[in-house]
Amino acid sequence: MTDWRDLTLESMPVWPLRYQLVACLVLLVMLNLVVWQGSITGVIRQYHGLQAQARTLQTQYDQQRSQADLLPDWSERAAKMQAGYRLQLARLPAQSDWPQVLADIETLSVETGVVLHALRWGNSENHDWYSVQPLHFEWQGSYASSGALLARLASMHWLLVVNELTMEPLERRSDVLQITGSARLYQISQALVGAVPTDDKKQEKR
Repeated sequence: MTDWRDLTLESMPVWPLRYQLVACLVLLVMLNLVVWQGSITGVIRQYHGLQAQARTLQTQYDQQRSQADLLPDWSERAAKMQAGYRLQLARLPAQSDWPQVLADIETLSVETGVVLHALRWGNSENHDWYSVQPLHFEWQGSYASSGALLARLASMHWLLVVNELTMEPLERRSDVLQITGSARLYQISQALVGAVPTDDKKQEKR
């Protein structure tokens, strides 16, 4: 009987059949192990790659979710800013509104009891985002009525700012003031008019 310890690879063709079968099985198992190891290594690498992609996607999802959670707050802030813009825009008259501005001031002068002597426009000052229309005025009135008119001018719907004011007592009438000065009527640049849609325009789009 042949001892398996006496067998060599060179003499394999003359091995007994059972040893040849065992050797083939061993070689087959070793070959399968090599193939399996190569396959499992690729699978492991692919698995780690998928894990990295999953972490990246999760991070992106968390960031987008955080941004999505902020959208209602941003939308509310944008709506408030837009409403404020429209409110201020309504205080900036167009040139077609100038006669109404003068009429409003004349009405205030009558209501407060001052005598309006002059009310005229100056030369416009144009800027990139807005324009300024100077308004020169002159009136006579008591201390109380003049103060009341100045207060009413400051609270007008229009954005009118008094920037120059001279007050002198009237000769022989210390209780009456002679007031001259100028104000600045602010207007939005015509290039910006309509940049933010008004409620009417929104309804038309709907």
